[in-house]
Amino acid sequence: MTGLYEGQPAHAPPDTDPVAVVGMGVVVPGADSPEALWRQLQAPSPVFTEPGPRFDLAQFWSDDPAAADRSYSPLGGYLHDFVPSPQLAPWAPGERDPAAVWLRHVLVQARSALPSAHRTDGGADGGPRTGVYIGAWPGGLPGPAETHVLEATVAAVGRALGAQDAQAVRAALSAHYRHAHPDGARTRPTAIVRSALEGIVDDPTELMVVDTACSSALYAIDLGTKALLSGACDVAYCGGVLALAPANGVFFGKLRGLSPTGRVRSMDRTADGTLFSDGAGMVVLKRLSRARADGDRVLALLAGFGGATDGRGTSVFAPNPAGQRRAVERARAVNALGPYDIRWVIAHATGTPAGDLAELRMLSALAPADGHVCTSNKGVVGHTGWAAGAVSLIHAILALHHQEIPPQHSFGGLPDAVADARLTIPDEPLTFRPGPRDARTVGVSAFGFGGTNGHLLVREPPPADRPTPLRLRSSSPRSDDAAVLVGWSALLPGAPGRREVEAWLRGTGKAPQTVFPRPYPLPDFTAVRMPPRTMRGIDPCHLMAIESANQLAAEYGALWDGLRERTGVIGAYTGLPLSLARLSLRCYADDTLAALERAGLPPRVLRAAREWSDAVRSTVPPPSEDSQAGVMPGVMASRIAAHVDLHGPSLTVDAGPDSARAALHVAERLLATGELELALVSAVAPQPLSLPADGARGQAEGAFLLAVTSARTARAHGWDALARVDRAPEQGGLPAGAEAYEGLGAAIALLGAATHVG
Repeated sequence: MTGLYEGQPAHAPPDTDPVAVVGMGVVVPGADSPEALWRQLQAPSPVFTEPGPRFDLAQFWSDDPAAADRSYSPLGGYLHDFVPSPQLAPWAPGERDPAAVWLRHVLVQARSALPSAHRTDGGADGGPRTGVYIGAWPGGLPGPAETHVLEATVAAVGRALGAQDAQAVRAALSAHYRHAHPDGARTRPTAIVRSALEGIVDDPTELMVVDTACSSALYAIDLGTKALLSGACDVAYCGGVLALAPANGVFFGKLRGLSPTGRVRSMDRTADGTLFSDGAGMVVLKRLSRARADGDRVLALLAGFGGATDGRGTSVFAPNPAGQRRAVERARAVNALGPYDIRWVIAHATGTPAGDLAELRMLSALAPADGHVCTSNKGVVGHTGWAAGAVSLIHAILALHHQEIPPQHSFGGLPDAVADARLTIPDEPLTFRPGPRDARTVGVSAFGFGGTNGHLLVREPPPADRPTPLRLRSSSPRSDDAAVLVGWSALLPGAPGRREVEAWLRGTGKAPQTVFPRPYPLPDFTAVRMPPRTMRGIDPCHLMAIESANQLAAEYGALWDGLRERTGVIGAYTGLPLSLARLSLRCYADDTLAALERAGLPPRVLRAAREWSDAVRSTVPPPSEDSQAGVMPGVMASRIAAHVDLHGPSLTVDAGPDSARAALHVAERLLATGELELALVSAVAPQPLSLPADGARGQAEGAFLLAVTSARTARAHGWDALARVDRAPEQGGLPAGAEAYEGLGAAIALLGAATHVG
């Protein structure tokens, strides 16, 4: 078997103390707990409905798929009647975002199984150190868009009419946009996660929001695993969340990926699209030895994760079975598991015909002679996006506990193109029998836009008196093999040359300009291999990331030549993408006008609001097939991977002010395990929104790309080690103006250290 772990570097010895799942919590349409999810998987209740009071469907929907600023599907999996855990009652009565409530609900559930003596987290009382890793993104929360729409409209009316009328608009829209917040920073994903943790996990040693689109939760679980293996934490809370917002229904509708018939028929010959759902899922992870010492009930063991990026392909939203296959093979290679060891796969299988067909072909090619059992839960609970991997992991753990595989309900047959596939899609419950090694093992897949593929293996735990024949790769490097910087580039406004940037980093030159021209200057087609229409339809940060890769290659050559399978991209990004903000203004325009009219505001105010709406429509192109991928921070990293054809894992992390440092930590751990030999850390500061509520006043923009590898690999390739990553100075030594690059301080500090050494 070939795969990522073949020929591992010597500095990554196997770790024989695996990672255990000791708690889990979930809320999805039709289920508000793991027990309820099991019942829903056995006998589904209908979950796809119109949004009801969540938002005015008429302002975002049309039965014409070509209608501008409208989705053609009115349905989704909305959590209408959700009742939070009673233990949430004393917490944050003013919390406006449902995602925070759902996350807190699943956190309380996941912790409820832990012995009370071991629930205290962090702090001076000597409790365990905790890490928190959650899949999410700004567009998967209603607060960021609603806040921006409200503030932009108030500002426009204020400019036209004055403060008094602006305040009237604010009052009307605050009543209408219930998820908007006076402090826009409070609506960001990291703030939502911290709100959910309040009073439970007060001081995590690490907190990262992970974005790889629909594989985000699986990558979050892997980051938690690596944090445990590196010793960065003792307990890891991992999962994902998605709260349906109307603009994203519009964006995905332009891809024609939503089911027009209002059903999700995964892997079925009649499949015609997917439907997204609200949802959150979370698992608690510990090392097995600690879980047993703490008296935890071990629910399952993690038996290997594989991450892969598709690399160069036809488009960022076209599925690539080769990239998916890499992820599955890499997960199996961790413990040298073969096709007969994995008897059941919970497929990503969203119900989109092209996506399902690619996945079915890949799974059939990797199945044993008598086939894999294969199912998907998207038709039962909908596609929970950034939470989907956690939902599927909990699905797998429940089946291990009950020793039963739930059926694929209402399955009519495989598509004709794969009718002879080595796959069994059960239409009734199956007894879950162990594999040849006397252990039940499940494969869980999740694949995201940009070709961010993830596959996780989960196994039932052995009795406490039996050895555990599982190993993982340690993510703690040897002291003599630290991660080092071997190359960098900086794409900054004003196009300063390398010598000018180095002088600024040393503190002897002036700071770069802070913003690029508006609109962002489009690069030449040959530089990014995108037509102008696509370039205009995506966030400028995506172009900045690609151009920084071109700069790096021009200065150092293609360092990744010969290492494409083990070169990945870790993005650092925080904030609301400018393209998402602008498209939200356009998509919400009719809804905003309708809300102001219902509020009975004077004609002059309504006229000013209409003029603002017309101005938005005249300057912001309507959503297109490029919009969904083009507004997503997680796709920025995979744009680089696609541009230079890399196949290692790619992901984007948001840790607020510590985003670049978090990305560097991830790079170090992926290098230490041997999953990567070269990590490209892409640190991008977005274009500022210029609204006080968005916390972007005075923000600078730009892109830095750092090539990081192990000292051993650098020596083998003759690369100069410019600086040790783990010795990067704290952000207090930043050059003038660097604090304006939000979240990128650690990257700039590392470059400063490299420049001083050089």
